Amino acid sequence: MYTFEILLLAVATAVMYFINKFTYFIFLLSIIYSYKHVKAPYVLIPLLKVQNLRTKYNAKWAIVTGASSGIGECISRKLAEQQISVVLVSNDEARLQAVASDLKTLYKVDTRIVVVDLRENNDVLLREVRKATDDIDVQLVFNNAGYIAMEGFHQSTVESKLDNLNCNAINAIRLTDHFYKRMLHSKQRGAIVFTSSSASVCPSPYSVMYSAGKALLTSFAESLSIESRQHGIDILAIQPGYVRTKIFDPLPKLALLNFLRLVAQEPVDVVNIMFKCVGRLGMTVVDSGFFAFLSKMARIFLGGNLMTVIIAFIVNHLMKDMEQYRIIKI
Repeated sequence: MYTFEILLLAVATAVMYFINKFTYFIFLLSIIYSYKHVKAPYVLIPLLKVQNLRTKYNAKWAIVTGASSGIGECISRKLAEQQISVVLVSNDEARLQAVASDLKTLYKVDTRIVVVDLRENNDVLLREVRKATDDIDVQLVFNNAGYIAMEGFHQSTVESKLDNLNCNAINAIRLTDHFYKRMLHSKQRGAIVFTSSSASVCPSPYSVMYSAGKALLTSFAESLSIESRQHGIDILAIQPGYVRTKIFDPLPKLALLNFLRLVAQEPVDVVNIMFKCVGRLGMTVVDSGFFAFLSKMARIFLGGNLMTVIIAFIVNHLMKDMEQYRIIKI
C-alpha cells in the first residue's frame, strides 16, 4: 500500500547519506547559492557585529508587535539599550505595562503601549497605533507578533483560521503600509523587520495556517525590499527554527516538538541576528538556527515535492502522537 512512499523514503535516505559524506562540498555549494540569489551569506553572519540602529538610521522611535514576551520583548530591550524609545504592542496590558516600566527604569527611554488583539481584521489596530504615534517619527518597525495552532485543517472553523492569518501576516502588512508611507512622506531612512519562520520553507502539516502566514511574510518582504531600497528603507525577514518562547506553551508535548527543543534557540540569539543583518550585504531573508538552516538546505537540494513526500511518510506513519489531528468528529 505504501510501496511508493517507502521507495521515495529510501531514495531520500540515500541522498542524505551522500550529503553527509560530502558535507564540506555541500556547504560550499550552499554559500555559492546564497550569494548567487542575494540571500544571507551565512558564513559571514557570525563575524558581523550587532549594529546600533539609532546611529544607522538616526532613529529615535521604534514600534514592536508581540512586545510583551519572547522575541518581541527581547527586541524592545535591545532597542532601549541603544537609546531608542519604543511603542509596545500586544493584547496583554499587564505584561506591556511591566515591560514598559522596566525599560524606563533600566534604560531611561520613553515608552508607549498599544493594547490590541492582532487577530482582529478591522480598523482598531491602525486607529490605536495612530493615537500612539501620530506625534512621533517611527523609523523602525518590528512585525513580530504571531502564534501557532496545532490542529487538523478540518478541526477548526474558517474564522479561527483567518484569526491566525490576521495575527501572523495580514496585520503586519497593515502596519507596514502605514509606516512605510509615513517614511516616504517624511523622506526618512528606516527599517521594517518581519519575524517569519522556517515553516515558510518547510511543509508543516497540522499547522497549515501558521506555515502559510509565514510564507506570505517572507515573500512579501522579498518583493517589497526591491521597491524600498531606492527610498532608503531596509526590509528584513528572519526565519528562525524552534525558539524557546511561550508560543509553544499551549501545544501538546509531541515527539516532534521534543526533538526540536534539542536544537532550540534563545530569543536573544534571533534578535542579535536581526540587528546584525538588517540593511547589510543585500540581506533580505535570513535563516536563524540549525533547524532553519537544515530546512532551507532540504528545500534547495531535495525540492518541495520530495520534502512533502518525506514529511508525509514521517508524520502519517512514524509519529503516532499525530493521530489526534487526523480524527474526524461527526
